[in-house]
Amino acid sequence: QIPKAPRWDHESPWCPLEGGWGYEPTLPENDLVGYFEYVRNKGSCQDYDGQKTGGWTYSGKGCKDGACPGPDAPGYGQPARTDVEGC
Repeated sequence: QIPKAPRWDHESPWCPLEGGWGYEPTLPENDLVGYFEYVRNKGSCQDYDGQKTGGWTYSGKGCKDGACPGPDAPGYGQPARTDVEGC
C-alpha cells in the first residue's frame, strides 16, 4: 500500500551506469511488493536497465503533504477534443 502518491522526477538524481561507482542493479520484474517498497522509500536508478537519471519523490511542483499529482496528459500539439463523451 502506498498511502500517498509520489511523482517521477525525470531530472534527478543522476544514475551511474553498470560498473560505475554507486551503481545498483535494476529491481527484479516479478517483485511487485519490493517495487512498491522501493517507490514508497523514494527509490531511484533501479527502475530499468540503462537508466541514466530519475527517481521517485514526494516533493516539488504540485505536491502537498507528501502527495503528488500525476503529470498532465500530452496534447501532441493538437487542440483538446470536444466531440467525445467522458466516463
